[in-house]
Amino acid sequence: MEERYCSRLMIVNEKEELLLFQYKDEHRSEPFWATAGGELKEGETYLDAASRKLYEET
Repeated sequence: MEERYCSRLMIVNEKEELLLFQYKDEHRSEPFWATAGGELKEGETYLDAASRKLYEET
C-alpha cells in the first residue's frame, strides 16, 4: 500500500459546529463526509498544505 501524506483541518465556529464537506469519488460507491484538507505536494510542509487547502476549499 502506498503511503499518502495529507493535512486535515478542524474548522469550528463559535457555535462549536464543525465544517464538513460531502465528497463522492471513484474509490467509494457512497458519498462521505470529511474535514477540509488534502494531500501534500512535493516539498510542502503540513502547515503549508493546510493553508493551501483552506484557501482552495473555502
